[in-house]
Amino acid sequence: MTPQGCLTMCNGIKQCQLLKHLNLDFQVKDITQKGFLTINSSINEMEKLESLELCYKADYNDLKPNILQGLQLPESLQELCLQIYKTNLQDLQVWDIMEGIKRLEKLRYLYFDFSYNQIGKLHDVLQSEGLKGLKYLHHLQQNHE
Repeated sequence: MTPQGCLTMCNGIKQCQLLKHLNLDFQVKDITQKGFLTINSSINEMEKLESLELCYKADYNDLKPNILQGLQLPESLQELCLQIYKTNLQDLQVWDIMEGIKRLEKLRYLYFDFSYNQIGKLHDVLQSEGLKGLKYLHHLQQNHE
């Protein structure tokens, strides 16, 4: 998939109207070369997974570079998405990240009190899903700040 995967996620949030409904406030806080990410949020973790899953399914055929202008996203996430959109790296697989987040669905049947603070388990899951874009996202985020 192309770097538009990040915009797909943002557009999905808008389409599902989850930003206001769930007070969704997340950002890529920490992406390490070991392959795990920490999402900072004040809402229930399961609601967040459901939100991201809906975003994953969102239609992105009409995405445009200026679509972020109408989104009330955290500034750091908006800037990161714009930076990714402007990047022409062929091997930046943002979609892999969405794939991995979607597959976290299976944790629902194992850990109903699953928390992103359980970094060890999260790291194992994300690493096993083969999220190839993490190092590139980390690189882009560092260069953009």
